[in-house]
Amino acid sequence: MTEYKIECTSGVGDTITACLQGEEIEVVARSMGSFTQSVYPSLATARTFARGILALADEVDGGEAREEPVKVGDFVEITGDDVSSYVGRRGYLRKIDGSDPDLPYLLKGNNGAGLYDWWARAVRKVDAPEPAPVVVEEPSVRGIKAGDKVRILVNHAESADVTPGDVFPVGRVSGETIVVDFEENGVTWHWYFRDPESVEKVVDEPPANWEREILKEGPSPSTATVTRPTREALLHRAADLLAGSSTYTAFDLIALADDLAEEK
Repeated sequence: MTEYKIECTSGVGDTITACLQGEEIEVVARSMGSFTQSVYPSLATARTFARGILALADEVDGGEAREEPVKVGDFVEITGDDVSSYVGRRGYLRKIDGSDPDLPYLLKGNNGAGLYDWWARAVRKVDAPEPAPVVVEEPSVRGIKAGDKVRILVNHAESADVTPGDVFPVGRVSGETIVVDFEENGVTWHWYFRDPESVEKVVDEPPANWEREILKEGPSPSTATVTRPTREALLHRAADLLAGSSTYTAFDLIALADDLAEEK
């Protein structure tokens, strides 16, 4: 027998229950569990009384929030199902079968092991998950990508008209090929390098100590210029390089050789 009960907020022993007694509705009041009064209203009066109770409750809290009706394509959560373990699962609503009052909602979900279809008794609309961000990795060759700068390491590398120390911007990379750009007579041309020994990536490094000193002693940062290092500085660089330091490169040796050659 279906029974509806309300309890007083100030005492759980004070209740009013409503249930069917044959073809009549019986409303019983109890105080501290003891019978006090029963009422048998007409069906019309019972309906009016029930609607009045709802109206009074709505005046207090504004009424119950009504869930938005679901439609095919919505992202929903199962709220009622024959299999309790499926309650709470989520997926996209594929079909609503109005002719099936027991399991009208067909969902396509993902349980972590793969996609599945499932008929459910009741569902509610929920916010769809945010799509995973699409990460597009920029193509690169040995860590070199478009926009970087590369330094030539070999004279006439791969038949290009280049010399060691030349620096070019990378226009693009394709497969294992690094394509560099250069301009001549207002026209942009390209060199193509595949050999790892042909070029190296130019990495911006903080200024050396001698450069910092020049900038510090200059009239102002806006007018200071960085000049070539002294021979003493070049000798120190060469000594560090020959001792196995990775701070300097062969180009420092070349600069030292150029300096010595100019003296002759």
